[in-house]
Amino acid sequence: MNLKIINSDAFLDEDSHTVSVQFDRVTFTMMVEEFLDFYNTISEIKEFFDSSPDYLTGQERDVESGSVRSVIIPKPDEDDYT
Repeated sequence: MNLKIINSDAFLDEDSHTVSVQFDRVTFTMMVEEFLDFYNTISEIKEFFDSSPDYLTGQERDVESGSVRSVIIPKPDEDDYT
């Protein structure tokens, strides 16, 4: 197995020509040829949330590491502001 680390969440198996992406406890593994289809689907989902009036994109900070990440959350009801 000849693995190349792409980033902290993904790696490429150069022998089988598969790319694996890990989110928390879930790992997606696909053939390299399939990756752009996967990417386009994820990109379309992000565009949906970005344009939806029912969701907000915010940021949360990890207290231990200090890292900041973007998160999508449902927009609170107006009643939640009173």
